[in-house]
Amino acid sequence: MIFEEKIYKNKHAIALAGFPKFGYARLTLLKKAFGGFKEAYEADSDLLIKAGIKEDAVLEFAAYRKRTSPDRLADECIREKISVVCNCDEDYPACLREISDPPALLFYKGSLAFRDLPAVAIVGARQNTPYGLRAADRLSA
Repeated sequence: MIFEEKIYKNKHAIALAGFPKFGYARLTLLKKAFGGFKEAYEADSDLLIKAGIKEDAVLEFAAYRKRTSPDRLADECIREKISVVCNCDEDYPACLREISDPPALLFYKGSLAFRDLPAVAIVGARQNTPYGLRAADRLSA
């Protein structure tokens, strides 16, 4: 699958991951409840609540969906050459599947060719801090 096709295939997962209240646990819950990220992204508020998402998060998510376009997010990833791999994709790193809370999505630049070799990873939050940036810079040097 070519780069652009894969980004567009995962556009709803990208949009869900962009919502601050949906981390690994909720993304996993949504995928199981709806059978896929597209179905979860497009689900009605009542269904999201039935799936276990709290009402306040559902209301915020409804507002987020109104101002967010999965296609626009996919276009931005393509423009910035940011690749995405979902934990349901064949090329998701096997070693990450073994940890207790593997990320539902990985955003990366470059290649995953070395994904199954021994490695060290720096995993960060959506909103990094100056300390986190300095620490990552020092660890990666």
